[in-house]
Amino acid sequence: MQITDAEIEIYRQAARAREQERRAVLAARRERAWQAARRAALLLKEEFGASRVVVFGSLLDPARFHLGSDIDLAAWDVQDYFRAVSHLLDLDPEFEFDLVAVEDVGPGLKKLIDGVALNLHSFYSGVERIFEDIKWYALQAQPTTVVATFSRQITVIHE
Repeated sequence: MQITDAEIEIYRQAARAREQERRAVLAARRERAWQAARRAALLLKEEFGASRVVVFGSLLDPARFHLGSDIDLAAWDVQDYFRAVSHLLDLDPEFEFDLVAVEDVGPGLKKLIDGVALNLHSFYSGVERIFEDIKWYALQAQPTTVVATFSRQITVIHE
């Protein structure tokens, strides 16, 4: 059986459409995960006394995030850990939460978490400087001469 070029093109178009739909579903799920992570950080700070909450794991990396990804949080000074975990699990039934109490982890995981938090802070600070530069140039130039396009959302979870 011979497949024509037209039939191959129909197959390719359908495959591209399926891939585009898969990416849209994944992007929407990742955005919902970020929203849930923000709500979780707020809950941990306001109701369980956390002094700092950071995200680590696949949520930080779009290439590693998948439909089964959970939300990994590390928190400092959480009061009543098991009740906090229970509240997190009720926060959004679409996601599982892994909560790490930083004071209770070994040095390897603590170093990993500290590294992620440091990297997030450094990245945020760098982007802040970029926005300050854009603002300065925008104030100096005609409005049409400064164009900036940003494709990533920057999120800082309560520090």
